[in-house]
Amino acid sequence: MGAGMKREPILVDLPEVLLGEKVVLRSWKPGDGPELYAAIDACRPYLREWLPWAEYHSSSDDSEIYVRRSYAKWILREDLAAGIFSAETGEILGATGLHRVNWDVPSFEIGYWLAEKHQGHGYVTEAVRMLCNLAFNSTGAHRVTLLCDPNNHKSESVAKRVGFKFEGTQENWGRSDARGLFATQVYALTSADWQIISAKQNR
Repeated sequence: MGAGMKREPILVDLPEVLLGEKVVLRSWKPGDGPELYAAIDACRPYLREWLPWAEYHSSSDDSEIYVRRSYAKWILREDLAAGIFSAETGEILGATGLHRVNWDVPSFEIGYWLAEKHQGHGYVTEAVRMLCNLAFNSTGAHRVTLLCDPNNHKSESVAKRVGFKFEGTQENWGRSDARGLFATQVYALTSADWQIISAKQNR
């Protein structure tokens, strides 16, 4: 490849399964829809407070359509959505992924949700660290962001535990039926930041 030529994203080799101590991250696959729908439906009131997309999963078919489209986008490297599964039982705990993909940088945004009953065990923190490793070590990312509502203190704690830097609050960032206009907090890591964090973890 000549100097200055951009690599085609579809040629970027990425693992579809990431193994952690507590969780397994895996790209969605055809057939995951019914279990994903059940996980969403079981905590719908909680998800609705923060994530308006929960209403789009009104049936198992809706969720199956979502996972199939997500897998197609994964293959094309347009969006890297994944399920969070228990390493012990294989149960779906929630979902995560690298979104708002910009291969020109490259840069990504990490999103996630976890069923309320599974919170407090460090699952999301481990998942976010795994995704940071994937982004910075496998894609050559230079920037990874994490957004959270100013009132979502659990999500804010995840960002701080992993080492993300607070960049500011964007007012009137979005609107939902549940909350009306809402703000978002922006946290970010650069590739240089992640090198420092990784070096500390490996000491």
